[in-house]
Amino acid sequence: MANIDDYFLPCISIKADVSPHEFLVRMGEIAEHYGNMGDVRRNYLSDKSFQNLSLLFTTDKSAGLENLCGMFTITPRDKERVWAELTSKSWAEFGLTYEEYVGLVLRYLKPLLSVYNKKYNTNRRFRIPSKDSLKPTLSECAVRIFQYFVQYANKTFLSRISWGHFYDFTICCHRRNEYLSNEELEYLLKEAGFNDYYCENLCSIFQHGWDLLEQLPESKSRAWRKKMRKQIKEEQDGSPSGRE
Repeated sequence: MANIDDYFLPCISIKADVSPHEFLVRMGEIAEHYGNMGDVRRNYLSDKSFQNLSLLFTTDKSAGLENLCGMFTITPRDKERVWAELTSKSWAEFGLTYEEYVGLVLRYLKPLLSVYNKKYNTNRRFRIPSKDSLKPTLSECAVRIFQYFVQYANKTFLSRISWGHFYDFTICCHRRNEYLSNEELEYLLKEAGFNDYYCENLCSIFQHGWDLLEQLPESKSRAWRKKMRKQIKEEQDGSPSGRE
């Protein structure tokens, strides 16, 4: 099982030398003639829609790679980049480290890109974010409130006061528009020492709390957000919401 430092896998992309749509078409043609390809599926609806090229690789099951699938994907907002990824049924069972995932992408997808570069006389490369850059980051204010919550929390049985500290953190993140996905918040909580039970519940409360705050009329007011940012700044040297 991957450890906490391998919690996130990188989003890998390629800067296309032509339109992303044309890049997918070219890669699909190359994949059709590639040696270890079991199946090639295209979804080219139009230049303005979500599009992808799915590649099913022929692999040795004894190596732990069952139904290994590669994907090149573009979305309407992608004006020059194509996103590349690998998936496998096996990974749901034993997990995957950052190094293992990047190694597999280079092993199975890079040869296709090499053929592309040779055929079209270009030098496209994978853009792979560093391992450290994948970890979630928070503003100084949000970090301070989160650390306050962690410092005084009984991690095996959260008290009413500790839940209040976590609500303060949720409110702070919403005021500063610092949204955290379940995966990002779970990473922070596990790193702080919370068990699976509380990680799941705290993530659920954060998401529901955020959605509830989004429904408040004042949360949609630019003036209200400016007032809250000023209030947070004034509270920088104090404890959250006056709770001790």
